Amino acid sequence: MTQDEFVNKVIGVPWVRFAHSFESMDCYGLVMLYYQHVVNVDIGEMPIRDIKDGAFESSPLWKKSQAAVGGLVFTAYRGDIPHHCGIALNDEYVLHAAGNSQAYGSVKIDRIAALKRLYGKIEFYAYCPE
Repeated sequence: MTQDEFVNKVIGVPWVRFAHSFESMDCYGLVMLYYQHVVNVDIGEMPIRDIKDGAFESSPLWKKSQAAVGGLVFTAYRGDIPHHCGIALNDEYVLHAAGNSQAYGSVKIDRIAALKRLYGKIEFYAYCPE
């Protein structure tokens, strides 16, 4: 599946916490599905809460200075722990599933600059398998 086909398939899909299907998903479920269907890699449950020295402990994610197509975008930090993620479609836009435990949302595309203004901190990572 191409990135464009994936985007068209998921835009508007309802946000549901801990979901990871084409019927409903949360932000990390979106990332899992993207890597499975577009990149053909099963990233599974990476330990996204263990950031150390610019890399996720025991995972193939490496910090980058800017967004890259198919890279991960992390925002909504609580201390050093990211609580929201999405996929960089290019250096300006991110695909993400926005919602929270009280107000349900959906998968949408936003400008990276808008997310930075909304959340304050934003970081970019690339998937770099061993």
